[in-house]
Amino acid sequence: MLLNPDDRERQLIASIQSLLTRQRRVVVTLGGESGTGKSSLARAVAEAYPRETFVLGLDDYFRLPPRQNHAQRMADPEWVGLGEVDLDRLQLHVDAFVAGATELTVPQLDRAADCFHQIEVGLAAIRILVVEGTYATRLGGVDLRVFLDGDPSSTEAARRARGRDIFDEATARALEVEHRLLAHALVLLD
Repeated sequence: MLLNPDDRERQLIASIQSLLTRQRRVVVTLGGESGTGKSSLARAVAEAYPRETFVLGLDDYFRLPPRQNHAQRMADPEWVGLGEVDLDRLQLHVDAFVAGATELTVPQLDRAADCFHQIEVGLAAIRILVVEGTYATRLGGVDLRVFLDGDPSSTEAARRARGRDIFDEATARALEVEHRLLAHALVLLD
């Protein structure tokens, strides 16, 4: 599903509401390039359904925390891409939610300490699982896939505004690789 940028929150919430009338639990993925608004859209869903939504961020499923991952990108440009993320682990967590799990142990990124912690999450009341991140649309068991279109140059202002990205040659290479991977994924989804 590609959403009109002006109405995407309203469209997404209406689509989720429609799905909830037919099923107990819903999995939504929000994919697209860095800076396209995935996290903002996930927050909008969580605000619309505050007690029924849990958001899994792809950043929590990277194999290395941000500073270590950036160093690995600098040392090995081939590191950039799908191999940076533990999509298998994320898929297991999505599958557990779909199967009715009432709790889950998930990774949580601590940006300040540049590490991951494990947290227990209660899912008994959760009806909407939102997975947001660059490659989220590659997951299976999804009820609604949303791809937010963008490219590295048009999303740079958003990335700079959030103030967490390093802007150097490694980042530019990584964004270009992501752009190519996502352009290919978009063709596969059509």
